[in-house]
Amino acid sequence: MSNKKLFTSENRRPPHVASLTAAGGALGVVGVTGAAAGRLLEPYFLSGTGKPVQLAVQEARFGHWRHLATGAAEPVVLVRTAPDGWEIHSHGGRAVAESIVRSLCAAGGVEFSERDWANHPDRTAGISLQRRLAQAGGWRAAQILSRQLAGRFDAEIKSIEQLIAMARDATASDLLEARNDLQRLGRAARIGQRLPAPWRVVLRGAVNAGKSSLVNALAGYARSLVAALAGTTRDLLETRLVLDGWEIELVDTAGEPQPQELLSDAVERIGIERGRTAAATADLVLELAPATEFLNGRGWAPTDATRRLVVATKADLLPPGGADTLAAECSVILTSALTRSGIDRLAAAIIQQLVPEAAAGDLDRGVPVTAEQLQRVERLQERLDLLSPKN
Repeated sequence: MSNKKLFTSENRRPPHVASLTAAGGALGVVGVTGAAAGRLLEPYFLSGTGKPVQLAVQEARFGHWRHLATGAAEPVVLVRTAPDGWEIHSHGGRAVAESIVRSLCAAGGVEFSERDWANHPDRTAGISLQRRLAQAGGWRAAQILSRQLAGRFDAEIKSIEQLIAMARDATASDLLEARNDLQRLGRAARIGQRLPAPWRVVLRGAVNAGKSSLVNALAGYARSLVAALAGTTRDLLETRLVLDGWEIELVDTAGEPQPQELLSDAVERIGIERGRTAAATADLVLELAPATEFLNGRGWAPTDATRRLVVATKADLLPPGGADTLAAECSVILTSALTRSGIDRLAAAIIQQLVPEAAAGDLDRGVPVTAEQLQRVERLQERLDLLSPKN
C-alpha cells in the first residue's frame, strides 16, 4: 500500500527529500526532513540490530536499504541529524542516492532540488556545515564540524533553553551551569566562526635568519629555496601543512634589513613591504634570529607580545654551553633546522598560541560555527543576564 495517504492530513506536511551527493562522489547522501520523515523511512530501512528507526538526535545506525520493487538490499548508515531531520549514507554515489530519492517520493515524499534544500529554513545551517566540512584541510576542523553537523551544538542549546525556560524552578546551580555553558560556547565561537580557513603564520627576521630552512623543517620537505646569499627570498612563499590536526599556512617573507642598511633594489623593497603587510594581518608571527645573535644580545626585538613567538634558529652553530645560557637568560624557542632539534617544541607552541581553546577543552562539545548559531548563543546570554545578573 502506498504511504501517500499518511501525509494528506492538514497537520502532517509531506516529508521533503533531496539528493545531496556531488557528481562523481563515491558516497551517496540523501536528506529527509519533516515531522513524518521517520514513518516514511520505516518500510525501507532494515536495522542490523533489529531495532526500529526511532533514533536519538546525533545517533547513527548501520543497516540495509530495501528496494521494495526488486527486493534487493544494500548497506547504508541512517543518521538522525535533528528531531525532524535524517540522512541516509550509502555507497554508489549519485546513482544510488537518486534511486533512494525516487523510492521515498513514490511513497509520499516531496523532492527538493539541492538548491531548494539549501534554502529550506530547517536546513540552511546543515548545508552550510556540509560545505565547510568539505573544505576542511585538517582533521581537527573536520572533527569539530562533524560534531555540529551531527547536532552537538543544537543539543547543547536546547538543554540551555530548557533551563532558562524553567528559571523559576531552576536552582542556582542550574543557572550557573547554563551560564558556564554559554561562556564556553562564547569562547569556542572564536574558533568556530573561522573554520575551515587555515591559520596564517608569518615568519619574519633579518636576512639569512633561517626562515626558509625553518619552513622546510616544519613542512618536512624543501619547499623554499635556501642559499647563503642575502635576499634570496624576495616575495611571499606560502606553504600549507597540518600541525596536530590543524591546517597551517606558513608564509616565508623577504629578509628585513638592519637599521643601518640601505636598500637600493626596488624589487627587494617591495618584497619586504609585502612581508610587513602580511605580518600585520597574520594570526601569528614567528620572529626569527640566529641563536648566536641572542647570545650576543642582538636578537630580534618584537613589539607585539600577544600574537608572536620569538624563535632562535641555527642552534647547531652555538658554542659549547650556549644553549644552556640561552635557556636560562632568554624566553625564546631554540631550534635547528639542520638537526631538527626544537622543531617539535616549536610546532606545539604554534598550536598552543593559535588555539588555546583546544587545550582547555572548549572545543570538545558544541561549537557555534555559523553566524546564526552565534546569534542564538548571544540571545540566550541576554535572557540569562536578565534572570540572574552577574553582580
